[in-house]
Amino acid sequence: MGGALANAQPLPSPEYVYKSDDGSFTFDPHFVSQVDFTTVVAEGAGKENSDHRYRRQRFGAAGVLATDWRYQWFMELSEGKAQLRDGFIAYAGLPGWWFVAGQFREYGTMNEQSSFIHLHFLERPYATAAFQPLRNRGIGINPHGKDWSYQLGLFTDGTGEAGDEDGGWGISTRLHGQLYNDVAASRLLHLAVHARFREPGNGIARFRATGDEAVLRDPLVSTPVLRDTDAFASLGGEIYATEGPLSFLTEWRAVEVDRADTTDPRFWGGMAQLAYVLTGEQREYLPRQGTFWALTPRAPVDSGGTGAWEVAARVQTLDLQSDNVQGGQLSTLTLGLNWYPVWWSRVMVNYAINHVEDSPLTDQNPQYVMTRLQVNF
Repeated sequence: MGGALANAQPLPSPEYVYKSDDGSFTFDPHFVSQVDFTTVVAEGAGKENSDHRYRRQRFGAAGVLATDWRYQWFMELSEGKAQLRDGFIAYAGLPGWWFVAGQFREYGTMNEQSSFIHLHFLERPYATAAFQPLRNRGIGINPHGKDWSYQLGLFTDGTGEAGDEDGGWGISTRLHGQLYNDVAASRLLHLAVHARFREPGNGIARFRATGDEAVLRDPLVSTPVLRDTDAFASLGGEIYATEGPLSFLTEWRAVEVDRADTTDPRFWGGMAQLAYVLTGEQREYLPRQGTFWALTPRAPVDSGGTGAWEVAARVQTLDLQSDNVQGGQLSTLTLGLNWYPVWWSRVMVNYAINHVEDSPLTDQNPQYVMTRLQVNF
């Protein structure tokens, strides 16, 4: 898969994939279940010190229509509600180009473009995600080569995942390429830049973060509602490098808010993470999409092995202080341990240490232990 289907889930085992005799139509069903547990072990920020919930129950399909067309459709069940997450169709009949329309991910960082199934940590980094909702409805074009890609999209309604956007319109774009990619040695150097412009229809913007967890959902830092917002724009970049089972990724983003009759505030965030697969496997990389992909154990437990084991560490910081806007500053160190017993399952444990300064929401520095049980096929 390539281009627009960079957002698709990993293909299930071949016996679950339907293909027409001539290959012009395919139907690849997918199902994901994630159950999360979070416990506050120091200075709880919310009313509850521990909780659990179904983080995701997602099902849908992706595949090919009439040879040159691609489709993807995913629904998610959460808290008794069904919601469309991805629903788009793409044209891939012109070599080196993809055209996509529907609801899909805005173009942003590698962590945002890569599937949630394969993230090194339970949640995407808040340091960059605070400035951009993950999905919107829109249209996009994607010229690409063997090891590079440019994505440009025009988007409408916001999803409420960031920025409190209501209506309006926006543009997001991403350019990535590999300076070096030795597949045989699993050695890679990837660079990317990304930008976004948004004009909210309600004249409101707000940015906030919860501190690397999504079960308790207590924000630790947040700007006030920024009214009289004409527009805001962000610019960022990323570097991703691998050496066998070792990988390094850093991402950063800055945003400036254009407000009528007042000072224009500026905020920024950034992160860096390091991961190492103890059992020697290498996480897959999709060169056209510029995203990381699956980690498949060489010795799964159903064949008498121990599965794949991975350790990771991430530091991130988000600064929501600017001029007369006091949103606070948040820095977090997160340590992770991932176990992949088989290709379709994963157990994750994260420990997050938060440091909060000048927040209007809390004066505490909570620490979280987070666990996830995941099944996907």
